Amino acid sequence: MIKKQYIKVALIAIPFIGIYFPTFCWMIPLFMQDDSNYSHGFLIPFVCLWLLWQLKDRLKDTVVCSARSGIWVIAAGLAIHVMALSVKVDFVSALSMIMTIVGIILHLFGWQVMRILIFPIGFLFFMIPFPDVFIIFLTYKLKIMATHGAVATVNAIGIPCMAEGAKILLPDTFLEVGVPCSGIRSLISLLALGALFAYLLNISIIRRTIVFLSTIPIALLSNVVRITLLCLVAHIYGKEAALPCGFFHDFSGFLVFVIAFGCLYGVGNMVSTLFRPLTPVSEGHPPLSLRDTLDSGTHDMEGKE
Repeated sequence: MIKKQYIKVALIAIPFIGIYFPTFCWMIPLFMQDDSNYSHGFLIPFVCLWLLWQLKDRLKDTVVCSARSGIWVIAAGLAIHVMALSVKVDFVSALSMIMTIVGIILHLFGWQVMRILIFPIGFLFFMIPFPDVFIIFLTYKLKIMATHGAVATVNAIGIPCMAEGAKILLPDTFLEVGVPCSGIRSLISLLALGALFAYLLNISIIRRTIVFLSTIPIALLSNVVRITLLCLVAHIYGKEAALPCGFFHDFSGFLVFVIAFGCLYGVGNMVSTLFRPLTPVSEGHPPLSLRDTLDSGTHDMEGKE
């Protein structure tokens, strides 16, 4: 790509930040809240920059040809932004920001560059906080699902218990599944991690989609495991041992995230090798492992296909 285009990007960045300054003022405090569902939001732009760096060799060899449609996309994005600000719908304003970025890339670099950058730009979606109404509704549904899943698991273990809404009644005590234990935070974080992990795999788009979508049941089941463990701790050591700010409560959150990533890695390994023709080792072509597909995917981004 031509250096002149990079200068244009730098010049456009200043008014772009000014135009979307109200949107940034809405997002950043949400990233910094205690127990925020979007504490990973600060990392997303840096991940996108890293992905752009990985793609630098392919971008250098790509023909730059400005697309007129970029101006229309920019105009549509800015119009949506203004309307969203006027009715105070910050989520839509943040979405229009990504639309405007797409328009800028089309205008300056063209469709060929946009095809290469489609994932790094789309990945910015994972730093946008969802509307409160949606989060409240989803959190409630997740609480009920996690409660009934944990009750079924604890009963299967042999400890009698029952559910009343989001409350789990154990023989000598009870636990209530609150918002932090609903699993909404791990679900949002794992969706971003799953998208990045699937993108780095050197497999077909369909298989990448399967890996990405697997993060949803993995996150839900992992949270059921966490609540089940807290129920066992409360039954054995008392309710206080399983309450927030306690060791078991905080450690279980970390442990479940590790388990969830392990499951995601396992799904990626299974999908990467599924239906792959096995070449005899004697011919010097052993089957590819997940590590091979990850390395190959990184090389592909660097233009070494």
